[in-house]
Amino acid sequence: MDRPIRRRYRRLGMEARRQIADRYAAGESAHVLAADFAVAKSTILKVLDGGGVTRRYASMTAADIARAAELYQEGRSLSQIQAILRFAHDTVRKAILSAGVQLRPPTGGRKNAAGSARTDDAR
Repeated sequence: MDRPIRRRYRRLGMEARRQIADRYAAGESAHVLAADFAVAKSTILKVLDGGGVTRRYASMTAADIARAAELYQEGRSLSQIQAILRFAHDTVRKAILSAGVQLRPPTGGRKNAAGSARTDDAR
């Protein structure tokens, strides 16, 4: 009988936690730090919160919102725009809506039990 593969979690020592706090304070993003330390971004955010580091919240500027709307109208998906602009998916969606752009119907994403794409009626 095959045993399930267990996920190995990486513990961050005090030196790594200090480096994370210092690098974040110097301007590096949580996303970059997560990649460098081979942990989830949520782990980085917990380290920052636990160390009393004030977190930066990136807001979309008017130029970011205009760029997101432009990319969407050119046919890019929300996920593609998220990757380009490095903002959360929902932040990009809300920004595009705030710019007065109507969203296209979903074309993929999560599947229903039958294996086909979900429709708005399934939500």
